[in-house]
Amino acid sequence: MTLTFAPLLAFGLAGTGALRLYVLSGDKRRLPAAILPLGGAIAVLYVLFRNLIPAPAFLCSLLPYLVGGWLVLGLAVAAAMPQLRRRVSEGLARS
Repeated sequence: MTLTFAPLLAFGLAGTGALRLYVLSGDKRRLPAAILPLGGAIAVLYVLFRNLIPAPAFLCSLLPYLVGGWLVLGLAVAAAMPQLRRRVSEGLARS
């Protein structure tokens, strides 16, 4: 559990983003493609749930808070520096 929590969270967020892209695109032909990200997000939520309930041993129980703090820090930096966020978004769109 200790090494898989952050990648699982990233995979779940990526699946949720893909699902949002397909649903909000307005193109009805893309809706069937939303099944895969939806299934992936559900699988990730299940695995995370099974890893966090019941609570793991002491040191491993701190990991969700550590990853959550790291996520909040990243969101705070992105909110505080819109020019950096824009530059990163443009760089990702080019690649």
